[in-house]
Amino acid sequence: MFRHRRLSVVMVVHGDDFIAVGPRRELDEIEAEMKKKYPVKTQRIGEAPDREKSMRVLGRDVKW
Repeated sequence: MFRHRRLSVVMVVHGDDFIAVGPRRELDEIEAEMKKKYPVKTQRIGEAPDREKSMRVLGRDVKW
């Protein structure tokens, strides 16, 4: 588990899967930085009306 020193983002890494939790703007910032170096595909869930409420991660169902 990693915690960003400046941002309120916590991230877990499993192989080539990154799972991050934090405010939307801060997640956007982390995603932009990662895209500078790596090809990145993202999925997000959350409370906002435009967000999905569940997804499958590492063989587990994650629900908001």
